[in-house]
Amino acid sequence: HNFMEMNNRYTVVNCEVLNLRNQPSLASEIIDKIPEGTEVCVDEKYLNKYFYKVNYNNRLGYCVKTFISKVE
Repeated sequence: HNFMEMNNRYTVVNCEVLNLRNQPSLASEIIDKIPEGTEVCVDEKYLNKYFYKVNYNNRLGYCVKTFISKVE
C-alpha cells in the first residue's frame, strides 16, 4: 500500500476537520481527524463513488470525496 511516491497530492478543503474512517461508510468508526488545508495521499486505484482511500500520518482510512481536492 505504498502510494506515497505517486504524484497524487490532494488537500482537505471546505471543511474545518475531515473525519478519517476505517471503512468507506459514514457509519464506520472515525480513526483520525484531518484539519482543513492538510495534504493527504489518495490511492487513485481505489474506486468508490463517495469515498477516497487516504493515507494520512501513515494511517490508511477513508474520507468523503466532497472535501478533498487534487493539488494541480
